[in-house]
Amino acid sequence: RNFLRQAVIAIQAGDLQEAINKVQKALSRSDGCELRGAPDAGGPGRDWITDCAAQVAVYEALEQAVTALTP
Repeated sequence: RNFLRQAVIAIQAGDLQEAINKVQKALSRSDGCELRGAPDAGGPGRDWITDCAAQVAVYEALEQAVTALTP
C-alpha cells in the first residue's frame, strides 16, 4: 500500500536503501502465514492480507523485490 508507493518513489530518486526499507516494512505486514502459520491479527502490526494462500504469494513477490533491489 503506502509502503510500496514510497518504495517506487525512493527507486525513482535513486535511493535503493530506502526502497528496500519500505519493501521490508510491507513484508512485515504480510509475514504471519509464512513465519507463524496464520495471519498476524490485531494491533498496529497486523497483516494486511488475511488469506494465507494470497499472503504467501505476496510475501514471495516482496522477497523477490528485496533481492532485486539489493546490490
